[in-house]
Amino acid sequence: MGKHGTRPSILAAGLGFLLSTLLLTSLSATTPIPLLLLSYTLFGFSLGMINPAIANSAVAGMPLSQAGVAAAIASTSRQVGAALGVAVAGTIVNATCFKGADFPGLHMRFGG
Repeated sequence: MGKHGTRPSILAAGLGFLLSTLLLTSLSATTPIPLLLLSYTLFGFSLGMINPAIANSAVAGMPLSQAGVAAAIASTSRQVGAALGVAVAGTIVNATCFKGADFPGLHMRFGG
């Protein structure tokens, strides 16, 4: 990041997120385990690429006396966003499955 800034790592992370998401959209009951591992690994590497860029961007324009606060706010925001995303996704899946709907390719039902 020191020589080229945060842009290359953010672009690489975005591409990794896109590719892993595209791989995960084709899930079915017969999806091979290696394909799942590849998509999860790609997603994890993308998270690893984006986190330093976010932290660097958060503290880049701050005075030294406020850099710690800026990094803490960026980290907390990232964690709250992840927790809310999991909660919302779980709520949608639970509500959809509880009403008797099923997700295409997945043969599971909850609550009935």
